[in-house]
Order: sequence, then structure tokens, then C-alpha cells
Amino acid sequence: MAGVLIAATGQVLAVLGHHAPEGLDVDAVAGELAAIGGVRNVHDLHLWTLTSGMHPHSSGRESSTPPPAGRLDP
Repeated sequence: MAGVLIAATGQVLAVLGHHAPEGLDVDAVAGELAAIGGVRNVHDLHLWTLTSGMHPHSSGRESSTPPPAGRLDP
């Protein structure tokens, strides 16, 4: 029982602390984003655990081409 409680506490702290998901290579993710056609630069990359199994990200990207007409790329 204590082991389960400790594991659950660790997950809660990771979520609240916005830690990068365990086992995720942040540099590899940045590299994958940078490899997308037209992307010149990736900056302010944030990866975190929102809840168990849900790992969102946000990042800024500079593009060498404008977005398609009618589409904003935040």
C-alpha cells in the first residue's frame, strides 16, 4: 500500500510541477519539430504532464514560409 501511495504522490507532484514526462527526450522532440519542412527555429519548448498519459507541449517556431491563407499558426 505504501508503494502505491508513494508512486501516486510522485505522479501528482510531476503534474503540479509541470515536469517533462519521464523518459521523454526533450532535445529529440525539439529536433523533430525543427525537421518539419519550413521550420527555421524552435524556441520556448515546454513539455509537461497534464494528467497520467496526457503529455501536451507548447513551443514557438519560426517559419521560412507563411501559413496557408486563412490559417493562423500560434
